[in-house]
Formats: sequence, structure tokens, C-alpha cells
Amino acid sequence: MSDSKDVAAEIVRDAGVEDPSLFFDRDGLRALDLANAVVEQGPLAEGIDERVWAYKNGVWRPAKHAVRDRTAKMLKQRFRSMHATNAEALVRATARRITCDPVPEVINFRNGYYYWRAEQLLDHHPDVMSTMQLNAEWSPEATCPEFDNFLAQVLPADVIPMLWELIGYLMYSGNPLHKAVMLVGHGRNGKGTLLRVLDALLGAENITAVSLADMAGDKFTAAQLLGKIANIAGDIDGKYLETTARFKAITGEDLVSAEHKYGDRFDFTPWAVPVFSANKIPGSADVTSGYLARWVVIELPHDFTGREDRTLTQRLTTKAELSGIAVKAVPALRRLMARGDFELSESARTAQEEFRRKVDQVRTWIDECAEIHPDHPHMARTVLYDCYARWAKRDGHKPVKAQEFYERLATAGAQPLKRDGTRGFTAIKVTDSAESLQDRYLG
Repeated sequence: MSDSKDVAAEIVRDAGVEDPSLFFDRDGLRALDLANAVVEQGPLAEGIDERVWAYKNGVWRPAKHAVRDRTAKMLKQRFRSMHATNAEALVRATARRITCDPVPEVINFRNGYYYWRAEQLLDHHPDVMSTMQLNAEWSPEATCPEFDNFLAQVLPADVIPMLWELIGYLMYSGNPLHKAVMLVGHGRNGKGTLLRVLDALLGAENITAVSLADMAGDKFTAAQLLGKIANIAGDIDGKYLETTARFKAITGEDLVSAEHKYGDRFDFTPWAVPVFSANKIPGSADVTSGYLARWVVIELPHDFTGREDRTLTQRLTTKAELSGIAVKAVPALRRLMARGDFELSESARTAQEEFRRKVDQVRTWIDECAEIHPDHPHMARTVLYDCYARWAKRDGHKPVKAQEFYERLATAGAQPLKRDGTRGFTAIKVTDSAESLQDRYLG
């Protein structure tokens, strides 16, 4: 084996393999020499998804056709697809295994691995199995005045420290706090600009852009998250989520089954943090604390319509600004991880409560069309449900099932009561006079 590797190294050094005949003898292809020459061009590994991964410039990336492409380059006109197949089989037989797990002690910058707890920058090395690399260099003296000014314009002052912690958390490999992020607000309020800055900092190769609805329901979605640091999708629709089990597994660092299209199924633990923006919050059949507590909600309350700065994104994503953002986010990451969760300011808590209300379709209906008060008399629960269902249909919601509706009414403060054989509620009154069903029953 060592003799073969020496031959391969000599071949690779020798003017880029000018003579493909070096890989053939009278018995045919010298497959082992070819496989070793392929590996000499750069480290390769086999992923848990059964694909080939390649190391280059400090990061491991999927490289499905790496062996084929390297073989074609070396064999030139003598290349046959079966040669690449033979070489790949030998490469896989001895290649290291890459799990695509996070490397939480390291933030991978273009100029090295930054050990953020120890505050050390070390050289890249293929033994560090990092599958992401930020689109920035670690430069301790860097600042980000443009981005600081941007945040001061688009966010309440008491939310800015939490935003810095969020950026630090997105730079971190892993999702141990089991979080997802929702940027909310109407009009041209800076959501898109903030997402573009995050895209630029984290790097296009390290993120996916799957919608919340697809993440919750599409069986091929999970495979796209393999080895990624974040999923960033802007302007998602308000589609009602019938189930959140897959979403909770993805954000909960649970083992999930995935498959690439036309590929075999494999199991892995996703750790990409989902980040979304929305004008309309998607309602959910799941309004448990296990679902709602996963969300970090950032509201951008200002509207800059007519005052758009067309050069803003360009100024916020310069090399110097991105390095400055990274430098400022690392101390915030340390604070967050020491605390163990995001600390909500008054503005952030208000945004969180508004998000919870809008996720729960029944609470939204109560806020818009009903009133909770202990003095309100008994109403048949079927009447209440009919009023709610008509509102849901009118506003484009899919109504929850009747039993779920009744349970949520009780949680919201309505009092279940059976009177004269009719099951219903007290302490609630329908107030929206536009409801035709209300007119029928209450008018």
C-alpha cells in the first residue's frame, strides 16, 4: 500500500499527470494507483448520507462527483466511467467517515478556526471535521459602524442586545437551545435587509432556504439541512401548520430520517437553526409550550416605505463590516451560552406574546370577534363554534376541530357550563356584528 501511495504522490507532483498511461499496464487499469492519486489531490471522506465529501480551504463540503472529476482530469482521453467507479470504490473503502455533526468549540473563519471560549485562532486542518465556514475573516480590531447604525434605526433599543446574541448563536455550530427565529413586522421595515446580512455573514454554502410549511411536512427537506448551520427563508406565507412533529424534531436535535431524491434513506441529527420572516404569522394546530418556547421573535416595528436606501445592503456586507459583525457577536454568544437562554426585554416579551396569540387561531378570533368577561351569560358551544368557523373561512384560515376549539376557549378564560341540557360557556360574548351567523343566533 505504501509503495502505491508513493507512486501516486509522484504522479500527482509530476506536471499534473501529463501521461495517463502511468495508470495502466498490460493487465489494464492500475486502480489502486489511480485511487491514491485521486486522494493525493485533496482529502476525501464518506458522509453518513453515503456521498463523497471533500476538504478544501479549511472546510468539508459535499462533493458527489469529486472522484469522477479528478479521474477524468488525470486520465484525459483514456477516461472511462468504469475507471471512476473502480477508483471511487477503493477511495470509499479506506476513506474517513464524516458525520456532519457540529463542531461547537470552533467558529470556522476564512483565516482559521477560532476557539471562541479560549479566544484562540488556529490554522485550518482536515482533522477538524467542520462542514461550514463563515464568509468572513477573524480580525479582532474590526468594527461595524454601518450595521450598528442600521440596528439603531430598525429595532427598539432594548431588543438590540438580544439581536447580537442571536447573531452569535447563528455563528455557533449547533442548536443546543432548540430555537427557531421569526422576524415579524409589516411594510418595508428592514426584515429583508437583516436576512441578507445574515446570508452574507454565514455564507451561501452553509445555509438552506426551506419554508416553514415544507420543513414541517416535506419528507425531502431534512436532507437539505445536513451539515448546514442555518435555514434562512424570508417572506414565508401564513399557511396553517397541521402538525409540528417534524419541525420540533429538527429544532430539538433529535435523530431524523432523511433521503436525497433518488437516494437511500439515512439518519442524522439536524442542527441548522431555522430563521424565517413573515408579515402574517402561520397558525398552528400545536399551541403547546413545547412548540411556542422554541421561537425567538424579533419585531421590526418601523416602516421605511418611500425612504428605502438602495445601497444599504452593499454597505452592510462589505468584508470589513462582516468581520466587525462577527467580532461583536462573539462576546454576545458567550453571554448567551453562560445564561442558557435568551433574556427577553419588555419589547421582546411583547413581540413574543403577540406571536403566541397569532399562532393560536382561537385566541385571534377572541381578540377580533369576541370578549372574555365573567359577567357574560351562557352561550351554546355549537353557536360559538359556528361563529368561529365562519370567521375562519372568511379570513382564509382552516378552522380547528370543534373539540380543540372548546379546549382552547377554556384555556383563554371562557367557563364551560352545561345549562338546561345544553353544553356551552359563560364569560364569553360574540361581539363582531359582521358575522352573519351571529346575526342568526344572537340578533
